[in-house]
Amino acid sequence: MGLIKQLTWVGVIFMLVSSVNSLHAQQVSEKPSLDKSPIEGQFTYVYQQSSDFEDYKMVKKWWITRLKSHVLDTLKLVEGQLLTSQKMVITRDAKIDSLNKALASNNINLSSAIKAKNTLHFMGIPMDKTAYNSVLWTIIAGITFALIVFILLYKRNHVVTIQTRSDLTEVKTEFEAFRKRALEREEGIVRKYHNELMQYKAKAGKV
Repeated sequence: MGLIKQLTWVGVIFMLVSSVNSLHAQQVSEKPSLDKSPIEGQFTYVYQQSSDFEDYKMVKKWWITRLKSHVLDTLKLVEGQLLTSQKMVITRDAKIDSLNKALASNNINLSSAIKAKNTLHFMGIPMDKTAYNSVLWTIIAGITFALIVFILLYKRNHVVTIQTRSDLTEVKTEFEAFRKRALEREEGIVRKYHNELMQYKAKAGKV
């Protein structure tokens, strides 16, 4: 900020010098005059028109008075321009300060907007995108792992179920065969007992 003010003051002084020089630039090439020439030309006029006496110059009083008046008028003009330039610099500094404050406010708002844009809410908890993505992918990975485990367990249980059903069918078949054999054996025993009973009764009737 100090560098900007210094550069501004240098520019103002440069403009003042340029304006003073340009104010009388048209008369530089003209013949020096006490009323129409710039200050430098007026001093030149007084020096050239003054009489020489040994190492001295004899200058008319009214020339000195007129030259003094012109110098004071020029100083007032420069002071007025300097005061105007100072006011312009103060106004410009105030505008620069206002713009700097507005820029700082905009930077704060921009930072808040970027932070809000990069912040996501997960179950009511605010977190940045990196943490949100980490949590989200962790959940997805957990669900995927659980799904794979469930599929593997389902396939295993399905295989076990099929094997169990096959074993049950085989056991039923063997049990049915065993039941038939037991029934046939029981029927054979009953017939054999009945035949022996009939033979016993027949022998007993003969006696």
